[in-house]
Amino acid sequence: MASTMRDHHGTEHFGRKLALMAAAVTVGAAASGDHPLYAPARDVVVVYRVTSDTATGGAPVPRPDRMTFAYSGQSGRMRLDTGEDTYTIIDRGADRLYLVSPARRTVWVQRAISSGTPEFLMRDGATYIWAGSATIAGLPCTVWRIRGDGREATNCVTPDGVVTRYVTDGAGLTQTSVEAISVVYETTPAARFEPPPGYQGLEIPPPARR
Repeated sequence: MASTMRDHHGTEHFGRKLALMAAAVTVGAAASGDHPLYAPARDVVVVYRVTSDTATGGAPVPRPDRMTFAYSGQSGRMRLDTGEDTYTIIDRGADRLYLVSPARRTVWVQRAISSGTPEFLMRDGATYIWAGSATIAGLPCTVWRIRGDGREATNCVTPDGVVTRYVTDGAGLTQTSVEAISVVYETTPAARFEPPPGYQGLEIPPPARR
């Protein structure tokens, strides 16, 4: 990409929101007794209900939203559609994130996405504590308490690696709850995980290391 995007309107907000959402859907099922894996075991499309409670004058204000998550077992890529005018492709193998705007025919690229935010992909550095079981969206799942980077969260993961619920433990911050309302095991065309050809490319600087 020839250009560098440093002051794109909404990018900082996007990063905070996406970090929470991506954390919710990029943790897989437990392969051993002490931690989950990092991706579903097969192709899947999940629709989530997303609710953020933001304190306003001491009174939480619920803000419901929807998000669709698609995972390719072949490429390991993920796609997040939030119903806005952009969508996101996450390529953990290449350590890149693509924010795509069809209306602007633009792709913003962020490299080294895991270097500054270990919670973003729930990789090394977090502690996972078994916390029971539940049934969400008609599927049984294992509940995990997640601790790392000074934050805490809870998720629920099916035996084949689909996160059906993720809740951040606010601690004075916005509390976000992500819960599956539909889980469909189907193959998504490979093209949906690729940035569209012919779009203008701009680069987002990598996140600062903590």
